[in-house]
This record gives sequence, C-alpha cells and structure tokens, in this order.
Amino acid sequence: MKKNCFFALMLMGLMVILSCQRLDDSEGNLALMAELSGYSNVTWVNRQLIYTMNNGLTPANPINPPLARHLQGSRDQWVQYRWEHPVTTSQIALYMWDYDNEVPFPEVYTISYWDGDDFVPVKSVSRQEMRNNQFDTITFDKVTTTMLRLEADTALMFAANVLEWEVHQHPGSKGHPPIVNAGPDRHLMGNGKTYLSGEAKSMGPPRRMVWRKESGPGRVSFEDADSFEATATFSTPGDYVLKLTVADGSLKSSSSLKVKVHEPPQYKKLEVFHTTPYRVDNPLWDDRLKAVIVNWIPHCIEQINSPAQLINTGEVRPTGGIDNFIEAAKALRGEPHGRHQGLVFSNAWVYQIIESMSLALMVDPKGD
Repeated sequence: MKKNCFFALMLMGLMVILSCQRLDDSEGNLALMAELSGYSNVTWVNRQLIYTMNNGLTPANPINPPLARHLQGSRDQWVQYRWEHPVTTSQIALYMWDYDNEVPFPEVYTISYWDGDDFVPVKSVSRQEMRNNQFDTITFDKVTTTMLRLEADTALMFAANVLEWEVHQHPGSKGHPPIVNAGPDRHLMGNGKTYLSGEAKSMGPPRRMVWRKESGPGRVSFEDADSFEATATFSTPGDYVLKLTVADGSLKSSSSLKVKVHEPPQYKKLEVFHTTPYRVDNPLWDDRLKAVIVNWIPHCIEQINSPAQLINTGEVRPTGGIDNFIEAAKALRGEPHGRHQGLVFSNAWVYQIIESMSLALMVDPKGD
C-alpha cells in the first residue's frame, strides 16, 4: 500500500509540473529571485514539489491521479523564501490545490518574516481564505526582510498544497538586484578562444549586460561583449579574471570567472611505429582470428564513426564514438565544439577498438 502511494505521489507531481503554462513576465514578483526551502512530512515533497512554487508558472487544468488517503498529517510544515538582499513587500498571492479533496488544506497557516533574530508574524492580514485551484491575494503591513515563511499547523502535505507562491514588491520600494552567474572557471591554450555563456535572473528583462576584464597580464578581446553569449581571446598567457555585470534599471550585480591561459605545447612530430608481427598456427584460432579481423573489427569501426546507435527499443541515442575526440580537439584549439555525447565512460570502447585494430595489424595473414 505504501509503495502504491509513493508512485501515486510521483505521478501527481509530474502531472502538476507538465500541466503548467508560463505566465507573462511580472516585474513585481520577488519570488523569482528567492531561494526556496521547506519541510513536509513526505520526503518526496521535500525533494521535488516545493521547488516549483517560484518558477513563474501557474497550473492549468491540473489532473488528479488516485492518491491514498491514509497518510497522517504532521505539525509545523512550512515553506520559505530567502533573498540575498533585503526586499520590501506587503502582499503575496497563493495558488493552492487540494487534489480533489485528496490532500486537504490545513486548518490555518501563518505568514511570518525574519526580523534579524526570529520569525515574526506579519500584522493586519487582510484575508487568509484558502480557495481551491485559483490565485488568492493576501495583504498585510509592509515588511522589509530577507526571509518570508508560510507555516501550517496540523497538515497532511501543506507544501504540496501550495502550487505557486508569489511575493509582490511593495510600490515604490527598491527591488532585488539581478542574480548573475558568469559560468565555470576554465583553462585555455594561448591563441585560442573561449566561449562565455552567462546567466542572470531578474524581476524584469535585463536591460544591460557587459563582459570585461577585471585582472590579468595581457589584453582581452571580446566579441559580443554586451551579450550573455560571448567569446574572449587573450594576448598573453597567465591568470585572468573576467566579470559579467547585469543591470535591471538602477540595480546591478556581477559575477566573475577565472581563466588560466597556457603556453601552447611544443608539438613533437609523430614518428612511424613499427609493430612486431606474429603467427598463429592453430586451426581453431586461425579461423576465429580471421572472423574477428574480417567481420567484427570493421563493424566496430563503423560504430565508432556513427554519431548515433540503435538500441533494443529502436530508439536512436547519441553514443559519441570518435566524434567525442574530434569535439574535444576542437575545444582545446578554442574552436566551436559540440558537447560530449553518450555516457561518461563511453570513450572506453573507442580505445578498445583502436587497440584491437593495432593488434590485428600484427597478425601474419600467411598469404590470405
């Protein structure tokens, strides 16, 4: 019974997520900039469902699969937003759903804010009516805080009831600066080009963004420096720091990444490697080796040259093959390159095939 309930919960969450449609960008929703956390008495709710309530989506025609009713509620379930910078609000909007009476609403919930020492209930709450399958707006006295919490007493799965939670910026107050991510640090060969891919979250569309050199021994040349997707080349080997700055009106934030530019390696000409041939004089192994060399190894070569492979279901999935090595070489040269294809260990069979080819070349065909 518990196992069936677990799978029902998983299906429920998946259907909720898939039945969403994107809202128009709302410049007043501070929740978009918040870090979300919470606690429920159901582990799966903690891990997945609560992390969708500030994604800017609102459910459309939610579907309710069967859900076991025997789960017991627990006290002190909560969901919480945390901001990097103080925000000012006097209004929230909640979209709640009871899954067609399968997950009933709590008897009551409270709204509290962090005052620097503890969570304190907001004052002058206008209404906390819990209406099903629609947005409800609740107002209260203005607060400035870095954390806001909804807490329910004696609930089945309060975190699952709250499908979307908006926090509206108080009129005339300062918004939240963008949250910027410049991307990972990287190493680069001299005379190469690195491809930058930054990201930013903001309450409205970012109005300005720019890449620049913060430190380093040489000159950095940018292409499309006023775009998230940019490139950079470096005149001198050494350690550099690049910074991406994003502005949303008068609010701006930055994020940096490190680039270590290396001297190109000294290329050594590859010499011919002479293998040592050998003979196999055994009727059984003569025939087996011939079958491997004539049939199996050519099939393997065809597979590593193919960007995709048919698996048992008939589905085509990328496996990488020799293309992974080609794309890695492009990346080392600073050229546009594709992503690694297939599983993380999928390059092993390429090495094995090349080794088999080398061994096959050493076998004396004895005139065949």
